[in-house]
Amino acid sequence: MAIDDDGYLHLSGNMHVVPLIYFRTAQSLNSSTFVELNRMIGIDENRTTYPMFMRGPENELIFTYRSGMSGNGNQIYNLYDLKTKTWKRLLDKPLTDGEGKRNAYFDGSIKGPDGYFHLAWVWRESPDASTYHDLSYARSKDLVSWETGAGRPLILPMTLETCEIVDPIPQKGGIINGNTKVGFDEQGHVTVSYHKNDVNNYTQPWTARLENDTWKKYQITN
Repeated sequence: MAIDDDGYLHLSGNMHVVPLIYFRTAQSLNSSTFVELNRMIGIDENRTTYPMFMRGPENELIFTYRSGMSGNGNQIYNLYDLKTKTWKRLLDKPLTDGEGKRNAYFDGSIKGPDGYFHLAWVWRESPDASTYHDLSYARSKDLVSWETGAGRPLILPMTLETCEIVDPIPQKGGIINGNTKVGFDEQGHVTVSYHKNDVNNYTQPWTARLENDTWKKYQITN
C-alpha cells in the first residue's frame, strides 16, 4: 500500500500469476472509500506477481511488478500522474527480459547514500527452485537509465547476456531468491549479501562489495 502526494491510498496485493489486483480510494485519506480498479495501463496485466510501490528520485509514486511466471517473466515499472490520476509506463521497455527462458528475482531498487538506486537479482530458469543462478546487479540515478557498478551503460531490457554478473553461481549452486540483500558499508560502498554452496557443497553466507569498480567477494563463515 502507498499514499500519493494528494493523500489518496493505493493498494495492490494477493497476486501470483493472476490478473492485476489494484484499489484506490475515492477520497483523500479515507480508507473506507477504496474502489476496485484492477487496471493501471491495461497491457501486461494478466499474469502479475510481486507488486511493490516505491518512490522515485523526485519522490514520484512508482509501481513495479513481474509480468509472466516463474522461469518466464519480465519486470515492469509504472509511474503515477497526480494531475490525471492515471498510470503510465516509467520505462518503454521491461527492465529485465527473461527471453522466454527465465526470469529475475529482485532485491531493490534501494536508494543508497551515493544517490543511486541499487538493484540486485538472481535468475531462475524454471519453477524448480534449484535453477537459480548468476547473482546480478545494476544501478540508476533516475530508474530509467541503468548502468553497471563501474558506470558502463546498460541497454534495456537487461538480459542474462547483457547484465552485470556479481557472482556467476551455477544452477544448483545454493543461491535462492529472498536471501539476496543490497546494503552499504561504513564508507557507503554498495554490498550484496547472499548465500551459496562452498567447495564442499555446504551452504555459506557471502558478501560482495564494489571496490574500485570491481566486485570483491568475501565468504563470511566456514
